[in-house]
Amino acid sequence: MLSEWLSYLQTGLQSRAGDSFFPLLFGVFLFLQLLCLYRRFSILKTGGHFWDSYHITGDTLYIHAGLFCIGRRDVPFSEMRTVDIDYVRGKGGARFTVQIHREKGLNKRFVISADEKGKRQLKDLERALFQHRIAVRKWGY
Repeated sequence: MLSEWLSYLQTGLQSRAGDSFFPLLFGVFLFLQLLCLYRRFSILKTGGHFWDSYHITGDTLYIHAGLFCIGRRDVPFSEMRTVDIDYVRGKGGARFTVQIHREKGLNKRFVISADEKGKRQLKDLERALFQHRIAVRKWGY
């Protein structure tokens, strides 16, 4: 059954390989699959959930959100100076952007959705930052 399906898929792919649009579509699909795999493996390393924007383990904040996060995705609380939380509205809906100002190195920025789950995650993040005595500045809400 599976071998028949795979041979059917192979003949379909070979017949479509001559189209100019198919390689582009296949490349985009492959890129998205690799991106999901990369994100999944990085999240498995930290022990968090796939759809969460971040995960806190011990004294380290692991960032799961964002397609482009320059540098490492783990930020120890000892390296944080201040955290800015901005409420942003747009065509795609409302979001919270969290910018982490570090003592040394690049600032980190990630996005949390403004639905109920996102607001709950934001409160948990604010509680953890308060426990580690990190200043939080809120803008726009």
